[in-house]
Amino acid sequence: MDSIKSALSCTIPLDSLTSGNYNLVQGDSVNAKVIANNFYGPSIESDMGSGAIIVVVPYQPVGLANNVAVTSASVIGLTW
Repeated sequence: MDSIKSALSCTIPLDSLTSGNYNLVQGDSVNAKVIANNFYGPSIESDMGSGAIIVVVPYQPVGLANNVAVTSASVIGLTW
């Protein structure tokens, strides 16, 4: 039974959180409680999850600098 419990996960499509009832945007937190259902009925509600952050597009790099050890006539090296 322990191997079954440790293999559980829940995947929620990002578009279901960024449209419809929720309309979350870049940087918003997602906190959730879960109730599992099976043949015997529902579980008690879980504790609040630790929270994920909505990232629709990557944040821009900050503090870009030329990496002279990598940069050449055909390659640009950047550090941040």
